[in-house]
Amino acid sequence: MIENYFIYNDIDSRDFGIKCGTFDNFTFPKKRIDTITIEGRNGTLHETDNCYDSYDRSIECYFSKSENIPLIAKWLQGSGKLRLSNNLNKVFDVTINNNIDLTSVAEYWYNFILKFEVQPINESYQEYEITNIENEFDIKGTIEASPILELTGEGDYQIQINNKNIYIYNLEGTIVIDTKMMIATIDNVNASNKIGGDDLSQIKLNLVNNNITINNPYESFKIKYREANLC
Repeated sequence: MIENYFIYNDIDSRDFGIKCGTFDNFTFPKKRIDTITIEGRNGTLHETDNCYDSYDRSIECYFSKSENIPLIAKWLQGSGKLRLSNNLNKVFDVTINNNIDLTSVAEYWYNFILKFEVQPINESYQEYEITNIENEFDIKGTIEASPILELTGEGDYQIQINNKNIYIYNLEGTIVIDTKMMIATIDNVNASNKIGGDDLSQIKLNLVNNNITINNPYESFKIKYREANLC
């Protein structure tokens, strides 16, 4: 029999002797929709910003009473990355939102429920890389993804991604632009003053027919992304 486990902030629950019961069913995140009532008009109108709400999820855990409880308590707190053994390629952004209450279930075993607030979009553990931008390309996943761009060259550049623009000024070497974290770096030093154009949060890779152009010659260009899913 295969026992379930989880990985939280790159630490495997089995390292603490923690195993899990059956994982609950997937939750499809709820889209934010505001209901608008207009006086004199029948029915209602609905407005959305096309964003999704977070949701709650819980895991039933158990471990031997011989394990180091203070270390477990120190590890299982705050916010971080969660992976479940039934699909280790999915990475969830979560916050642990409960105190851990231990229940003695047998002479040598404790049981507890771990509750998470889960952000609506999870990403793949595997990172994908694209270097050929001469033709339109598709990506994996079920929702648009926020890419990391790596451009090596010299001079000024305009990168156009699906009709959104990033301008790079006076580049010498390699710049890394993380559109999810909304930061640009050169040699791991903040270089956000070297870029302009559209807000980085608007730079997305579509599921199909992505079109990318760069206006000047460059030495190398890479697009990295993790596939994004809603459940």
